[in-house]
Amino acid sequence: MVLAAGAALLLGACNGWPGTLPYEQALTKPEHYPGYAPSPQLVEFYAGHHRFMVLPARADMRSARTRPAQTDAAGVNVFSLEGDEPPYATLFARGGDGRVYAVAPID
Repeated sequence: MVLAAGAALLLGACNGWPGTLPYEQALTKPEHYPGYAPSPQLVEFYAGHHRFMVLPARADMRSARTRPAQTDAAGVNVFSLEGDEPPYATLFARGGDGRVYAVAPID
């Protein structure tokens, strides 16, 4: 008896039960509480035979000496620390907003 009452209580606490939406409506109805924020489109490029990706995290360069990096990144200003040659250990990218972003190797 107690087990049946507990099961009924748990099932009754489900969101929207027993009055659930039809499947077709549930597909297009937005969530009440989105659990994520859409991420920006990440830019991928090749440099020194390795694939890299510009991350959304900003990098603090302060007074670091940099130079342009040899990449196939079209429209992206990618640079490395001065003296770093391919394969690059660390890369950075300057966004259209003028901020510097970190770059991570993919493979």
